Amino acid sequence: MALETEFWALVDTASELDAEASRINDDDAAEPVDSNRHVESTYLAICDLVIRNPEFRDLFVRCFCELMLWQRQSPWMLVPFCMRVLRLPEVRTALAADMDSHKGTAHYAGRMNYCSSIMHAYLDDEWQDASSFDTFSQN
Repeated sequence: MALETEFWALVDTASELDAEASRINDDDAAEPVDSNRHVESTYLAICDLVIRNPEFRDLFVRCFCELMLWQRQSPWMLVPFCMRVLRLPEVRTALAADMDSHKGTAHYAGRMNYCSSIMHAYLDDEWQDASSFDTFSQN
């Protein structure tokens, strides 16, 4: 399906930009690169793709769940950013179910910060990570 291919291509672009920012910063660049702002336009493109195609909501929910469950790689902030914009309740429900099913395990402990970041994107009146992005810091 073309939309799914476009979604994953945007995720790949975000991953490449995030890695590029890390490389630049690892090289002790005179001007460090803020990785969140470096990939922000791609995150917005992903959100725009979802918003423009509401009839494919189930497809996008599945894709975000794959990312949220670490079945596919993406930058750390991709899902929290997109869920702050999109607020797909199905992704939040899947996250809660996954965490509940692994409570008290190493899997749970290893994902706690990541899952917390996603939940804050849904629940915070003033999102704790907003200042990391121009999109939200201007509001």
